[in-house]
Amino acid sequence: MDTGKEERDLGTLAWGMLLIWCGIWWGLLEPSELLRAGTGAFGFGLILLGVNVVRILKGIPINLFSTTISGLFLILGGLQLMRSYLHWPTAELSICGIFLVALGTAVLTRELLLDRTRRFGA
Repeated sequence: MDTGKEERDLGTLAWGMLLIWCGIWWGLLEPSELLRAGTGAFGFGLILLGVNVVRILKGIPINLFSTTISGLFLILGGLQLMRSYLHWPTAELSICGIFLVALGTAVLTRELLLDRTRRFGA
């Protein structure tokens, strides 16, 4: 089988699972408070990590970006879960929200700089 096709299929699978998880978490579970804070981020991390485990099992190189993101989401989700169980005080600012804004800014900036370099041949 074509490795490029397998890689695209895994990417599509990951996006599908992430979107379903977002819909379930934000649309159904979070408003009802059935699960504790941090479960959403932890679920994101598990999905991304799981896709990279499948990549390893199929002999496809892991995606370093999604592996890093999965680790960060697992840490953030784990800290939020620990905070609720250990009754740590809540932070004023959403660490996960700040992280996502910073990450998005870094990704966009990198792409814009790469595009500019490609266009001008510098």
